[in-house]
Amino acid sequence: MVLEKNKDQWYLADQDQRADKNKVRPMIETIANLELTAVVSEGGNYPNYSLGKQRRIHVTAWAGETQIRAFDVGKTAPSYKHTFVKLPDDPKVYHASGSFRKQFAVSGDELRPKQKEKSGQNKPEPEKEEN
Repeated sequence: MVLEKNKDQWYLADQDQRADKNKVRPMIETIANLELTAVVSEGGNYPNYSLGKQRRIHVTAWAGETQIRAFDVGKTAPSYKHTFVKLPDDPKVYHASGSFRKQFAVSGDELRPKQKEKSGQNKPEPEKEEN
């Protein structure tokens, strides 16, 4: 999934749909404030941290044509205070501050703003009494 910002609005670029800025904001804050707190593993055993090819979530942030950050998101640590991450070209697995996997484990459909109900729509029909 690719998110792009145009003026003050976020878009799902591959679907040409608006994204809910309240759902994108936590992702952006995590990317901007990523803090590695400890080395957990010197390398290998990536599936143990949900950093194997099947489970990792790859995140890349760009400013125009310049890549400003890239990392893989693994599972939340047992403490629920950290998330396992891996940086490109670095075999180590790190603890990063915060539990943020769920912020990135979303589909494009989940990032779209919810449609507001129009008056009279989706209301149940009144029950009719029969004598």
